[in-house]
Amino acid sequence: GYAEDNPISIFLRHASELGAFSAGGIILGVLILTIGFILYSTLAAIAGALAANEEELSSQTVIFVLPLAFSLMAYIYAGGLSGDMPAWLYYIPFTATLVAPGAAALGMMPMWQTIVCIVIMIALTMGLIIFAGRLYKMTSLYKGNALKLGAAIKMMSGK
Repeated sequence: GYAEDNPISIFLRHASELGAFSAGGIILGVLILTIGFILYSTLAAIAGALAANEEELSSQTVIFVLPLAFSLMAYIYAGGLSGDMPAWLYYIPFTATLVAPGAAALGMMPMWQTIVCIVIMIALTMGLIIFAGRLYKMTSLYKGNALKLGAAIKMMSGK
């Protein structure tokens, strides 16, 4: 019938024969994508905490944009576009957000590598969530002057 001759059906049938697009791989890919979204959202929260008003917010978005831009450049320069992607891209949470969801869904990452990637991403995301919460507590809740990142780090370290 027509459904069997459909190019998408043929592609998915052959991909599943090769181990790609398994249910577990898709679930892990979506999990990595979700953690990555939360990671970048946390960077946006940190930028928001450092801005004293709406005018300053646009200058603080560099905290969010630079890791994304550097991650994309790292992926491109590491050979990701040629299909020969080095494994270290999976271990840096900002680049893993871009490359690991597809690799997990396609079955290109071994399970141990996927788990390591997820654990590293969760650890950094949780650390940044705690950092963002402390920044909001120091700036927004106390209504003090706008806080610079260097000063915030010194305050948190107790120096």
